[in-house]
Amino acid sequence: MSLSNAERQARFRARRAAEIERLRKAAEGKGDPAPGASGREAELEAALASEREARRNLEVQAAYERARRLAAEAKANARPKPARAHVDPESELGRAKAKIAELQARLRSVIKERDRLEDRAHGAGLSKATLNAVRKALHKDQAAHSTPESREAALATLNADLDRYEKRPRR
Repeated sequence: MSLSNAERQARFRARRAAEIERLRKAAEGKGDPAPGASGREAELEAALASEREARRNLEVQAAYERARRLAAEAKANARPKPARAHVDPESELGRAKAKIAELQARLRSVIKERDRLEDRAHGAGLSKATLNAVRKALHKDQAAHSTPESREAALATLNADLDRYEKRPRR
């Protein structure tokens, strides 16, 4: 049975609160020695405080190592992913998968280019309305830019305008 995110968070907060309280109590125990204590008692108190500190550090290290070990065990016990079945690239399925991969790569490149242009436009001080007007003008369904050459010319014009905006002095 797996826990919901809210349950995990509640458990974590409870553990963290208990750890903070434990550390507070330990810190209170290692305070200055009692007034009127002899030099030997002060030395023993200091030694006890350093031992407590060393023990606390060891407990923290042990907890860290325990968490690392459990994470490694969970990773080792994870169910392996099933191996992909080999698909003949000459079959219809193989051609379809190749076409899908090609289209996904083109989509990633288009999205990357769009994000780059948006970042430049916002950095140059273009408003969202201006940016949307440029997008509309450059959209593939617009008759003025129906050929790839005209779209490239429009993109070159946009890049030149952006360069001009980036070089202008800011107010």
